[in-house]
Amino acid sequence: MVRRVVLVVAGLVLAGCSPTVGGAGMPLPGHPVDVESLRVTGTQPVAAEGAMRLSPDGTRLLHLGDMCVTALDGSQRKCVDRDKAHPDIQRAEWSPDGKHLVFTDDFWRLLLEPDVWVFDIESGELRNLTDDGVDKYDLFEPDPDAKVDVLPSWSPDGGTIRFARGGAAKDDRMHLMTVAADGGDVHILREVDCATPQLVALAWTTGRVAWACGNQGPEVMAASITGGDPDTLMAGKEGEDRMLLSFSPDGESLLVDSMASYSAYDQTGGGMARVVPAGGGDPVRVADGKVGYPTWAPDGDAIAYVEMPGKLKVVAEPGGEPRELRSADRFAASDGMRLSWAPGKILVYEDGDTTFLTLEE
Repeated sequence: MVRRVVLVVAGLVLAGCSPTVGGAGMPLPGHPVDVESLRVTGTQPVAAEGAMRLSPDGTRLLHLGDMCVTALDGSQRKCVDRDKAHPDIQRAEWSPDGKHLVFTDDFWRLLLEPDVWVFDIESGELRNLTDDGVDKYDLFEPDPDAKVDVLPSWSPDGGTIRFARGGAAKDDRMHLMTVAADGGDVHILREVDCATPQLVALAWTTGRVAWACGNQGPEVMAASITGGDPDTLMAGKEGEDRMLLSFSPDGESLLVDSMASYSAYDQTGGGMARVVPAGGGDPVRVADGKVGYPTWAPDGDAIAYVEMPGKLKVVAEPGGEPRELRSADRFAASDGMRLSWAPGKILVYEDGDTTFLTLEE
């Protein structure tokens, strides 16, 4: 089960560009994790199969295969109307309060001309925030009116949505945009020097934005949201796709990881994750060894990860002394990209089953 699900999810991502989790709705306020006392006190298998992602507040599950949201026990099922929208499922992002999803149409695999959609989980309402009247995208003769909106995410307060907008395939720049979560006028924040098909990852914090441009060992860049010259946070490196970017909850650090090593789940995967200061500085390894599926704690600098193939570990800060929380034959992320950690619980694939692990300090 683990191998099949991870391969499917990774294959979907690598078929186009990456999801970004960094803008996936900041976790709800809490307290920094006491890594020294953190422990797993219980387990509960999830009565469903397939790739899924836990909401920031830990009360809901997003089932990526059919774009449906349920309570943890599978009840209260609400699904995106696939006759209205064709979601780019890997890049769907939770709102900070876990009550909405944002996504675009699937540009990378289906060549749909993507708009930004918001799904209200409680009411089932689906709203198109950037409808430009264009549905299909022709790479060779793109519609001049097409606005290619990709890589959406939420502001920390959930009030606005940020995304990247491109146009014709020959354009070598994209605009970073913002729009109110309940709709309205779209505003330009800044430009980035990256063509539409080349922007592989995008992550936001309060005042800065980070991105990776290119499919072969891209650099990781960062800049002020409001403009100015970008800084190079990490030089390009062959064999690393840098498709997974996420800022720490305080916005001070950027976690940089690559999807390529997860495309085939085996003991050689992982080991590419680094953390770099958001304002620039030397990258630091999350921990020694084959670090896989790393994710920030709901609050603070702690990072949970899999030491491939079968040890669930946590560090209080990047490069810190790791503590083992649990061991198994194999662990993986429940969405094939990174562990889902919410206050009091973490969602993993453990020996082939999707499982909640209860965490206590």
